Amino acid sequence: MLILKKSEFHELVNSKVPFLMQPNVDTLIKLLKEIQTLTTNSNFKSLMYLLSFDNITDHPLYQNWSIESNRVQCFDEIRGSLENILDGKRQK
Repeated sequence: MLILKKSEFHELVNSKVPFLMQPNVDTLIKLLKEIQTLTTNSNFKSLMYLLSFDNITDHPLYQNWSIESNRVQCFDEIRGSLENILDGKRQK
């Protein structure tokens, strides 16, 4: 769940999203509250830090970030998690 929420957050704070599709503050706050319950304090603070940039790609760790690469990374992380779960069940 955290993987999906973080991916959604990254896309919401991306300033290249067309104006009419940009999130309102309430949507962003609701998502942040959900993420806060799912992650560590330090991980949450690093996500909050992204809000201080005009664009997500202004952050050194996100210089090559794109919506497409974000979605591929999200898929890969979820697939890896599911493979670990399924491998554990197969070994029983």
